Amino acid sequence: MFSEVEASQFFTIRKREIQAIVESISLQQFAAEDAFCEELLNKFRIEPINLDFEKIVLSAREEQIPGVDHPRWDFLVDHMREKTFPRQVITYHIPYLGTTKLLGCIPNPRILSMPQIAVDNNEVMFDIIDFYNNAERVQGAADQILNAIKNQANYLDNNVKDYNNYLPGYIMDLMGKRKEQLKGQSRVLDALRYPLKEMVIKPEGEKHLQIMGKQKSENLTPDGDLDWDVFICHASEDKEQFVSQLALELSKRLKVWYDDFTLKIGDSLRRSIDKGLSRSRYGVVVLSHNFFDKEWPQKELDGLTAQERDGHKVILPIWLNIERDEIARYSPMLSDRVAAKASDGLSQVVSKLISVIHPPA
Repeated sequence: MFSEVEASQFFTIRKREIQAIVESISLQQFAAEDAFCEELLNKFRIEPINLDFEKIVLSAREEQIPGVDHPRWDFLVDHMREKTFPRQVITYHIPYLGTTKLLGCIPNPRILSMPQIAVDNNEVMFDIIDFYNNAERVQGAADQILNAIKNQANYLDNNVKDYNNYLPGYIMDLMGKRKEQLKGQSRVLDALRYPLKEMVIKPEGEKHLQIMGKQKSENLTPDGDLDWDVFICHASEDKEQFVSQLALELSKRLKVWYDDFTLKIGDSLRRSIDKGLSRSRYGVVVLSHNFFDKEWPQKELDGLTAQERDGHKVILPIWLNIERDEIARYSPMLSDRVAAKASDGLSQVVSKLISVIHPPA
């Protein structure tokens, strides 16, 4: 808790996601600019953590505690080194509401040394070992930890408030820059001597070209005229830790279908995903425990699997906080595939994907 990633980095990733979305919108979409901005605010505004210290509950269990873990100044630890002793362990459960992933963020400023704290089932938990059979000592030790949690949570709450207050102006600034960029592009096209060739993609996959009022159709080849190089299949819970950064890096060199980049207000989710699956050369699948716990990404995986015919490779797996034997319990076929590992670092993962999608000549 409060130890995984700097809060500023957490906020930066979200701002980059907003930037990628804004940079993908068209001039026509500015007709609903206010609604679009409100949608972005609602999507990226962060709900702060609310720890309910008034509803703390306790649980207790007995454990065998090694002698070396006892306080040295009160116990003859050297004579107890090879022994264990039954001690009562009291767990404090603090319920909370808000964005769970915030609990992994390191605020600024911060408390440098935090005790060991767990997060599970919308509760923050920590243990106190009762070495002395003394309630006053237990409560004193607990109060120190509770004060540290309160202070750290207050620092983080201030960081979240600053981010949420900054967000409207940031979005409006991006929208203004994008609008000017598109208007500049439009002025250049208007100044040229030749008419534009309009292109419409029909749902059945036939491309129609309309030139100066005359129309003809061309059949699309299976691989030669696809819309995206990769479709990123993932669980939404893995966005902030890994997937959003992966999408941003890949988008610098490839055409990427990624929900935060591609989906627009009013789009049909099902139709957009179906189009992304069928109109992408490869599917980058981020396998994790979150992935296998969710139904939707596995349906996307089924769609990619259906495209693998006659030895044609489509699925490019990445392992995120999961190992081969764990994947095998979910899907033996997936565990047998060579995969990139997120633990090797983002640059290594991107390099391996690029080498497959755009191999050197």
